[in-house]
Amino acid sequence: MSFFIALIALNKNTDFNTIGEYCNRFFPLQAIFPRLAGRNAVKIRINNRKLDIGIFSGLLKERKKRESFERTLKLYAFLNDTNYDIIFEGCFYYRNREKLMNIRYAISTMVFWWRETNLSFEMECEYLKNLGFGVELWPNIKGQTECRYRRHNWDRLADVTKDMLVLMRSRDDKPTLEQWKEQMDCAKLLDADMVANLKSLGLENSPEINGCDFASEIVGLAEDLDVKLCIETGDLSKLKQLGEKFDSIHYCLDTGYANLDKNYGFKNYVDDLAERIACLHLSDNYGTKDDHEPPGLQEGISRENWDYLLNALSKYDNRITATLEMFPSMPNVMIRQGCEFLFDTLNWPDRPQQKPSQVRIYNPV
Repeated sequence: MSFFIALIALNKNTDFNTIGEYCNRFFPLQAIFPRLAGRNAVKIRINNRKLDIGIFSGLLKERKKRESFERTLKLYAFLNDTNYDIIFEGCFYYRNREKLMNIRYAISTMVFWWRETNLSFEMECEYLKNLGFGVELWPNIKGQTECRYRRHNWDRLADVTKDMLVLMRSRDDKPTLEQWKEQMDCAKLLDADMVANLKSLGLENSPEINGCDFASEIVGLAEDLDVKLCIETGDLSKLKQLGEKFDSIHYCLDTGYANLDKNYGFKNYVDDLAERIACLHLSDNYGTKDDHEPPGLQEGISRENWDYLLNALSKYDNRITATLEMFPSMPNVMIRQGCEFLFDTLNWPDRPQQKPSQVRIYNPV
């Protein structure tokens, strides 16, 4: 929801056709304006709704405001000695999903599992870039232990991901504070958001987060480096406690995990986390194990739940990165299936624009 403060003026020489065109441009969807409290207000129609309104002399200030669309807003009118009959400040709400919520899309390097080699990273990133996607990096190649966020790899990472949207999944091999510092510095270099789970913060086995000194150090480190830290879906009660304790963290909602939790359920995760979701991990499963299938399984997450997720996210003015996190089949097949479901079936916004002349089927070296 967006909130505007505008200076509005009305006089007897007003061209009301111009008013309608001007208002339609700034409020393309239905807008609700309370009646003007004052004298000499002229009622006009915009989108077949009677409105008490004058000329916009300027949009002065934009504020983020998360309040109900239906909330009654007061207009304060006052007389003055200018050439205008009435000048007043107006507060206006409007709803427009594409304007309020922006989604960018990435592919997790999980999609290349068992096909990666030490020499294939350039090919993988070029393939995703030509499809119009960013990349979410896993800390290591499947089956190997070396972390790709080590300092000696930074030049290569920066060169290959230049001009790409980048996210980094934290290492979860019980990283020390020094290892966290190294990967945070890498994220700063790549201008990447960091996605971490409860395990990597040392919170996996603790019943509560009280006294979580190690996690506090990590959150403080992210704040100092201005790196967005997104906590991936885990135990919902812990996630909520973490959010209450640390204002700066965001959430990464993993649709596959949320579909498996029988204690809370998919919609509970959406309802409780949506306001602070900055990342999505998009995958599907049959409700028994985390299969990481492409979204759109016939017996997987219901269409109702997918629509519920998008509608919930649309209520907030968030910039979201949605990562397709899949690995059971060929990369080009999974990406095509996921895109067809998200953009053709569900009509999710901001579809990535590929470069057809440059896209090739992924063929690892």
